[in-house]
Formats: sequence, C-alpha cells, structure tokens
Amino acid sequence: MHKKFRDIDVQSDKVNRIINCAFEEFSKNAFDKASTNNIVKAAQVSRGLMYHHFKDKQELFDFLMAFSLTVMLDAFNKNVDWEEIDILSRIRQTVRFKWDIFQRYPYMLEFCVKHAKSDNIAGEKKIMIDQLKDIRKSLYNENIDISVFKEGIDIHMAIDVIRWTIAKYSEEYQQKIIVGNMQPQLEEMFTRLEDYIEFLKEVFYK
Repeated sequence: MHKKFRDIDVQSDKVNRIINCAFEEFSKNAFDKASTNNIVKAAQVSRGLMYHHFKDKQELFDFLMAFSLTVMLDAFNKNVDWEEIDILSRIRQTVRFKWDIFQRYPYMLEFCVKHAKSDNIAGEKKIMIDQLKDIRKSLYNENIDISVFKEGIDIHMAIDVIRWTIAKYSEEYQQKIIVGNMQPQLEEMFTRLEDYIEFLKEVFYK
C-alpha cells in the first residue's frame, strides 16, 4: 500500500467503521455522487475524525482502492495453493478466503468491481490491478490437471461454466445477506457449495 496510508490504523473500531461505510457508499454510487456526509452519518463518527485520516473524498477513495487491492493480493498470496492442480479445489480455496473478506468488509468486492476501471485509477494502484488480473488468469490456467475432464469436452468452456456457476452462487448468497441484513450461515453456505462442486464434477469430470 502507498506509504501515505501505512499509518492509518485499520484495526481501530472507528476507522474500520469509516472504511466499511465508505465501501458501501462508493459501491452504491459513482464517485461524484458519493457523499462523505452519508459516510460519517452511517459510521457514527465526526467529520473531523474522518478528515483527520483522509483530507478529502478523493483521498478516501484512493485509500479504499489501495487497501482493497492490498487485501486481495495478500489473500491470494497466502491462501492459494499453487501445487493444487484440481481446478475445483483451487476455486474452493478462493471462495473461502473471499468469504473471510466479505465478513470483514461486506462491500469491498462490490466496490472493486464497480471502480476498478475508473479514470481515477493510475500509478501503483494500476500496477496492483494488473497483478490481480495475472493471478486470476493463472488461477484458472496455470498447472491445472486437464486429464480429469471427460473426453470431447471443450475444456476452456467447461472452466468458464465452473467459474461462472460458483461466482454466481457466491454473489447471490452475499446479496441475500446484505439485502436481508442477515448473519452469514457459513456452514450452510459451504455445504451447498460442496453440492455444486460435486454436481460440476459429475457433469465435467470422468
């Protein structure tokens, strides 16, 4: 993360509330429509406290992007076993650490998807986005055992279907939690995930 943000105490309860409320505000609005008034109100902190850490909306946005990219890169580097050659097992690993991130920062991933192509992204953050893209590409293509797939199947198409199915399931479950203001039932979620994985194995594997 950029050195100007390294002194921000993300373990502080008040700072963490600002971060999460800012993720939510920016994920629901374009940059110019996002309101710092909404953020401080939702976070239940003073404007003075927010501006103590972030001089303006742009700097807050820059922090959120740098922070989210750092969290995602660290998660991939620490949790993906590149010796695992089964594509479904790799995807299972990514779902688990993304759910850990979701529990801490419910709107982080949505924020990244919405703003990753923003004109405000440049320099170090652009480099980090490119690194994430490279990791994601490697996740689905590098050192994958394709011998497990049934003969005659278009492997690239099969991997796309696998990826889309798991991503859609995770996305719908996350929205169910956010919209319903529910606590995640992770045991239930991962049990259902395993059902999908077994189904996909039956469809595509020998």
